[in-house]
Amino acid sequence: MKRKMYLVIIASLIFLATSFIAFAGGQAEGAKQEKITMALWTQPNVNSERYWKPIVDEWNASHPNIQIDWKTIPTGGSSEEVILTALATGTQPDICTNIFIGFLAQLAENDAVVQLDKEFPDYWDVAEKAKMKNIIKKGWSINGKYYEMPMYVNTMMDWYNKGLLKKAGLAKPPRTYSEFMNAAAKVVVPGKILGANINYKTSWWSRWFDLESSYYAASGGKPYIDVKTGRLHFDDKYGRAYLNFIADLFKKKYAMPVDIKDGVLKGTVLMKHPQGPWSIKGANERFPNKPYVVAKTLVPDFVPASQPVYTFADTKGMVMFRKSKYKKQAWEFIKWYYGDINHIAKWLEETGQAPSREDLMTNPIFQEFWKKNPEVKAYAEQIPYSLPPAPIANTVEVHNLINSELWEPIIFGKKTVDQALNDLIPKVQALWKK
Repeated sequence: MKRKMYLVIIASLIFLATSFIAFAGGQAEGAKQEKITMALWTQPNVNSERYWKPIVDEWNASHPNIQIDWKTIPTGGSSEEVILTALATGTQPDICTNIFIGFLAQLAENDAVVQLDKEFPDYWDVAEKAKMKNIIKKGWSINGKYYEMPMYVNTMMDWYNKGLLKKAGLAKPPRTYSEFMNAAAKVVVPGKILGANINYKTSWWSRWFDLESSYYAASGGKPYIDVKTGRLHFDDKYGRAYLNFIADLFKKKYAMPVDIKDGVLKGTVLMKHPQGPWSIKGANERFPNKPYVVAKTLVPDFVPASQPVYTFADTKGMVMFRKSKYKKQAWEFIKWYYGDINHIAKWLEETGQAPSREDLMTNPIFQEFWKKNPEVKAYAEQIPYSLPPAPIANTVEVHNLINSELWEPIIFGKKTVDQALNDLIPKVQALWKK
């Protein structure tokens, strides 16, 4: 009887142990299959939204246990302000696009983003396969560290109305400031036709596209600020030439501090300075006869025609935030996204913004698009001569001073170029002494 009871007890213990192991194994297997949801924020505009929805749907359909909760960067004063607020309140996404190098410097300085080349050993393999390794090494590092995967390079150019160019007696857009002023004098009609549509507004980012882009053009691509000392270079011959050109435009009323919509397209403005490639798709839909021509940025008269014309490029990319709980999964998404060239080709088709790739002009997948969209191609061909904004963490403060002490006073005739530069330069440099 005792022996029988003993066997029953042993059998019961074996059953319990087996059940426990099976249960534990089931739990482990269940943990492996646990569904997670990551947050992705992307740039807030219609073309970008139209692009990202099917991309996210594709990922979610093929990755049932790693889902993407996608939304555009919430509205606010600027994307940068919204992201900083989200970081302060712990509501930031796991992955975010639309990050420019200056903001990236600020995020890296505050240890808010993941250093991708350190965290993930295959970072450079991914960059190589995506044809962006050389691009990354040339202008996407912060103190030799890499926090970002480039997405697009929007070079800056000017638009001219074809009819007004013809009226001015020009077969092609002017190259220099004096050539433009001569053309404007022939077509300007007070109250009806302007020579130039210049952005007079003082959003902190606005001077990237006109002042700094034109400095690059005039100087052959020299930096406009010493990032170590904060010394602005706009008081050299290149900066002064451009600023005097702008001052002259407003003084002669060839440009006015007014809002103008589609002036070049409607034939009421000779030149729109500057204009980004993101406007092409909408312009061609509204004006299918394409009454405009895309041209390189004007340069001072002393710049030889043989000198390449450099330009500013609105370069932005994708980052991963350090507070993400799902870094491994986020990296899997990034690799998946950049690993499929069809994702990149679709970006170009939907947005008209050139992807950050070294083979844009040689890869067959892009060729049909270039044939159908020569205006976009003109922008893409400037990429080898494009430069990003300065990688400074205090970008906003610097540009607010540029606007208040230099741009606005010149536009409204409150200061001469010399006075404005004398007021601006020491104030910007003082930011580095704080």
